[in-house]
Amino acid sequence: MENYKERHGCVSAWLWIVIVANLCFCIYYFMTMLDSESSLSFGYGLLSALSVSLILGAILLMRWSRCGFYLMIVASLLTLVVNHFLLEIEVAYSIPGILGILFWWAILQIRKNGVSAWKLMDTTWDYKHCRHLYQVFLVIVLLIVLVSVFHSSNGGAVVDNQSKSYASIGSASKEISEESENNIEWNQFLADDKSCKIEAPADFRKAKLNDDQLFALICTDYDPAFVAFSEPLKNATAVGVNTSRQYAQVVVKNNRNAPGAEKYKKIAERQLSNGGYVICYDLTIDGTAFRYNLVAIKSKTAFYYGLIYCLEEYAGKVEPIMLHMVNSFQIMK
Repeated sequence: MENYKERHGCVSAWLWIVIVANLCFCIYYFMTMLDSESSLSFGYGLLSALSVSLILGAILLMRWSRCGFYLMIVASLLTLVVNHFLLEIEVAYSIPGILGILFWWAILQIRKNGVSAWKLMDTTWDYKHCRHLYQVFLVIVLLIVLVSVFHSSNGGAVVDNQSKSYASIGSASKEISEESENNIEWNQFLADDKSCKIEAPADFRKAKLNDDQLFALICTDYDPAFVAFSEPLKNATAVGVNTSRQYAQVVVKNNRNAPGAEKYKKIAERQLSNGGYVICYDLTIDGTAFRYNLVAIKSKTAFYYGLIYCLEEYAGKVEPIMLHMVNSFQIMK
């Protein structure tokens, strides 16, 4: 009887669009996973695997099985969960994907010869005829998940070790702070528009380092320098950047791709108690090696980030000062 089943051309076209689109998403998420920090890579790996599940769902619908539609619903809901809990994307940005379920349902109601594609479909998985299809897709999903777990855990191990480095720096800072509390006088510096502030040694002074800066601080060539920037929240969210962690990673990526930049090496990354996110890294600019501490914080209207940096050769000596500055960076609005 299956040979006599016919669906409307729009339904077939939609199913092929779903397959091709999710194949592209699968590849995109997989490549993003490989290029992401350990804290995000597992989430992108799961999105790649869920895209494979959506492809399987479309193929099952082509084979006249309603189970494909149910599989697509589950995959869409899991995508929302991954986006919100692992990638920290606000639920509002995932709602269109959920509303898409209603669109799929409406497409399947299009009639051919007075009968909808939905009514012609079976309610079984038809494992007898589709077992090889299930096996192939199961292997693909498992491989993607295993690669994402390996990539995430491997990167996580590096970050954990580097976090220990941060911890040792923190303890060193604590030891130095007891000794240098009387030697270093800390002043609070405020942006000209009073949008953010930071603590720095009293001998630092404001300077003009960039046309787009909120404010900047310098001292001597042997000391760290600081510069702060902001970007409207709507500009970042428009391209899918919704958290301080994501924004920090985007800024670092842009800095890595800047003209004259080379020899990037991530030192550590961590979450701050105030919701900010810090990435410490080395980068050579036009032949000069620098140590950077980038801290990004999200407000209700904008992303703010501060860049504390020094010559790499002096990083060990001034790291406690840089760490203090990182932890003191705050937004006021």
